[in-house]
Amino acid sequence: MDVHVVKMRKAGVEIDRRTLGQAIGQRGVLLIIDVTDQGLRRPCKVARLLQDGLVRSELSDVHVVWLNERRMTLTGFERGTGEAGQVADYAQSWLITFIEPRSLNDARH
Repeated sequence: MDVHVVKMRKAGVEIDRRTLGQAIGQRGVLLIIDVTDQGLRRPCKVARLLQDGLVRSELSDVHVVWLNERRMTLTGFERGTGEAGQVADYAQSWLITFIEPRSLNDARH
């Protein structure tokens, strides 16, 4: 499903919600699947944002916070590299807007 994703935290710190409307996000295809996380050594659910078939962002141990017709929020952990180069998991939430596919009638005009 085509979506627009805005990350609601930076390195685990919440971004001011009043500025999220102006935040630049990423467009792509949302995929939510169960995987075996080698770091956690257990199955977990992950959300992946794909662009041209490549994973651009991943949210581990993901949960749906809320959902309506056009948007939803996912929360989980984003894996990144800390200042000393070590791998770190940061709390992260994604504000997702669903992009409606263009109908054939719209594409012709």
